[in-house]
Amino acid sequence: MKLENLDKTKTYILACSGGPDSMALFHILYVNQFHFSVCFVNYHKRKESDAEEEMVKTYAKNKNIPFYSLSAPRKVNKENFQSWARKVRYEFFLDVYRQIHADGLFIAHQKDDLLETYLFQKKRKGIYHYYGLKEESTYQDMVVYRPLLNYRKEELKQYCIVHQIPFSIDSSNLEDTYDRNKIRHHVIEKMTKEEILSLENEIKEANKENNELFLLSDSFLKDPPYSILKFQNLKDGVKKRCIYELLKSQGILNPRLISNVIEFLNSNESNSEMKLMDSYKTIKTYGKFYLVKEENEIYNYKVNPRENLDTKYFYFDLCDNPSLFYIKEDSYPLLITNAYLEKTIKIGKIEKKMNRFFVDEKIPLYLRKIWPMIKDQRGKILFVPRKNILYNKEKSKIIFQMK
Repeated sequence: MKLENLDKTKTYILACSGGPDSMALFHILYVNQFHFSVCFVNYHKRKESDAEEEMVKTYAKNKNIPFYSLSAPRKVNKENFQSWARKVRYEFFLDVYRQIHADGLFIAHQKDDLLETYLFQKKRKGIYHYYGLKEESTYQDMVVYRPLLNYRKEELKQYCIVHQIPFSIDSSNLEDTYDRNKIRHHVIEKMTKEEILSLENEIKEANKENNELFLLSDSFLKDPPYSILKFQNLKDGVKKRCIYELLKSQGILNPRLISNVIEFLNSNESNSEMKLMDSYKTIKTYGKFYLVKEENEIYNYKVNPRENLDTKYFYFDLCDNPSLFYIKEDSYPLLITNAYLEKTIKIGKIEKKMNRFFVDEKIPLYLRKIWPMIKDQRGKILFVPRKNILYNKEKSKIIFQMK
């Protein structure tokens, strides 16, 4: 993404820390006549933070550029500082972005940041949609541009010196407190041009392969419920991305669970389950697997004549032809509740345990706790569905469906 390809008539915001990278980008945007505002976040973590804010504010004022600042709240939770700080600043950028109806956010990440990010990702051995940094990405509804990824940090520092642009050096970046700093000081800063080029090519190949693996995992995940046999025949890289996406869709961001789930799905156990976290579990049942949140709610719905029932768990069309559910005029009011609460069920002259019924009818494990039954006003069981979806065959109309 090159600056000359962007519309200068649109409005932008610039994330500016006062370092040589963001101050260089400030000057580049200014001399190229972009319409932008500057955003500065003061974490008050270092004694020079206030002076840096004043420096950026003064430079913006002299250039007649709007300036917005945030005095970040003191961190009180146990979250990693860098992760917390990133959330704080991006939420601030988003607020300003929406407030002034901006069309893009400029971030002054440069080539050293790109290489550092990739090596950091590689060290953590996690699953990522993209290795390194993208020239263009999004944060919620905010478009993010990184136009400096082809420049080294030292080049931008020299740019500031040549053009007499004020800048500050973050003293915390000089320490080896964080893993990123160690990678920066002991690996990237010592690399030759040839090594840099080789690493850039490695990143391109890694992203190419990663994209292919995600395309295969997306294809597999389009067809739920998921076949255990088909999953077992996938490449390891595709398996990891499938489980990564399933966990992520439920807000579970624990990379250690990925290998545990894969091991469970590769095992010979059938009709079994594995607990994950926050009531979530992976269930294997009848050759399929599901990642679901366990539902333990006991419900009791009363239904009067000429009423249908539409809940978060299932839908019953009880008006069209109640006799399909063995409902008579004197059955009302009906009670629809959890079938598993009954130990036995009587179907005609045959009586069997409810657990046996679930097994015989191949009701998936994850649905058994919320599977419904219909009782009449005297508590007699009238009907228990045998499938996830039932039709009135005469009208080809759905009369029952699990959601």
